[in-house]
Amino acid sequence: MNSMKIRNVKEEYKHFLVTYLLPLIGISYNNNLMPIPEVQGELPKASSSYIRCTNDRIFFSTHDVDMFYLEWNHGLSGDSIAFAREVISAFFGVSTYSRPKNLKAAKIRYSEDFIREANYRLAIQKGICDWCAGKKNEKLYALIQALEHWSVQTYEGNKVTFGFIYNPEAKSPLRNDDYGDWLKFLNDDYSAAFSDCIHSVIEIDENCNLSRHLSITETGIIEKYRLSARLPYRFARIIEKYVTGSCVGIFLLKNGDILISKNRAVQLIKRNLRWLNLSYDTFLNMVRSRPETADISEDLIEQIYASVLDVSFAHTGGIIAVIPDISRLISGQDPVLNICDNLLDNRDLRAMEMEMRKSNVYTGLSPAEINKELSKRLLKRKMVKYLVAERAFPAIDRKLRAELISMDGACILDYTGRVCAVGAIIRNDSGSSGGGRNAAAKKLSKYKGLAVKVSTDGYIELFIQGERVYEIK
Repeated sequence: MNSMKIRNVKEEYKHFLVTYLLPLIGISYNNNLMPIPEVQGELPKASSSYIRCTNDRIFFSTHDVDMFYLEWNHGLSGDSIAFAREVISAFFGVSTYSRPKNLKAAKIRYSEDFIREANYRLAIQKGICDWCAGKKNEKLYALIQALEHWSVQTYEGNKVTFGFIYNPEAKSPLRNDDYGDWLKFLNDDYSAAFSDCIHSVIEIDENCNLSRHLSITETGIIEKYRLSARLPYRFARIIEKYVTGSCVGIFLLKNGDILISKNRAVQLIKRNLRWLNLSYDTFLNMVRSRPETADISEDLIEQIYASVLDVSFAHTGGIIAVIPDISRLISGQDPVLNICDNLLDNRDLRAMEMEMRKSNVYTGLSPAEINKELSKRLLKRKMVKYLVAERAFPAIDRKLRAELISMDGACILDYTGRVCAVGAIIRNDSGSSGGGRNAAAKKLSKYKGLAVKVSTDGYIELFIQGERVYEIK
């Protein structure tokens, strides 16, 4: 939407909600954002500031009047509502128009569209900082800006990581002057040696000043802990131990991403200059936004989310899909899957080899080439079937799950969580675009289920019925 089409505050507000806010709070924009009808030429008074939820609707307002509603029966957590309020409040700080009595009265005129959009992104970052801090906090905003600077820098030739625990209840023993300011120290190369996000972090107080150094080795014992499905295993120990109560984890990762964690869970990630919602609630809302996935249990969705996080932060890439019946991929004149990939088929390897030899899959290959290909496929099947050991996906070790998903090909489950295939090469439609993994995920999602593609860059894309409904990229 360009500036010529934004003629008043309602159009600008709708543009911001659809383009920026709805994806950030985990709402699939399949529904229309409907204007609230005026009564006698006036909009109704807002009963709460910026956002409120009923059983089946979300209302968006200025601080004075209601403007839009959205049909949505999946609910929003109190934390998501608080987050949305801060982001919308920050948006109105950079809005082109005054609000709301004279809807067309411009208070700012941006010379170019990209300047307006850049200001929206800065407003989102301010709203995120205010949400993290529970109040206006310029120091936290400055910290994230400093991490953005470091995201494109190196130290001793290597990209650096930083881990911070923002604790508003901490009391720094250092005076906040020229010789006690952690934010100033962060601009110095010396600071790059402290904290790695995985084993160590720096605790800072509400002014972002140094409180203490924290690590998982500080007691001389690496404590046991229960692995949470809401955390990637790489950061689970540090987040589980320190991101509690009002504390917020702020991590700069080696690839330049900035990760925010609250309440012992990952929440947001800044990637390619955009803030994106990485939370489980968002993932679940996106899966549940389509009727095709109604029969997939939430327990299975949660474990898929956990493994998607693991693969994303390990940067190994992979595909995981859930479909009701794998036989649909094998049957018919043009099967999508080789019969050897079906782990639910319990025939012995000799019987399977005989059937594969009779198929037309290997037409044009020499006998030696056929033998080599069959041997390779059947050996992979034997090893994978042994590792899976007929266990349901949630019962398999998290690290092994990530490694199975990362195999070349797709990991396919059924609605009950049984592992139907691992490393399955999907026969894609001719002319498909976007790369092999992209085409395979899109194809699998058409079989009344879902498919998640994770790239080696860590990007995540969720497909349902061949449509991309969610992405972290």
